[in-house]
Amino acid sequence: VGRGIPLRIYDPALNLAAVTGANKRAIDTKMPALASLLKSSLSEAVGQAGLVVVAQKCVPLEDLRQRLTPQHQILDVNGWKELSGLPARYQGFCW
Repeated sequence: VGRGIPLRIYDPALNLAAVTGANKRAIDTKMPALASLLKSSLSEAVGQAGLVVVAQKCVPLEDLRQRLTPQHQILDVNGWKELSGLPARYQGFCW
């Protein structure tokens, strides 16, 4: 992010408005840009091309299938092998 690389994050379970206490202080001091990086929709986060890092199963596979294209690359750091059948280049990592 600090080098100008565009980054978008999608996590439907993460609600920054609900974060309090020490967690809120850590986010505010160590990750002040987090709120601007979080996207409210999968489509907005994935965009039309680029690298998609999948760290958890937070959306149905079919939702990804509808949005990913051959212009996307998937880096799977969770071991979700079914991602390899999507219309994007797939690479598993660290599992």
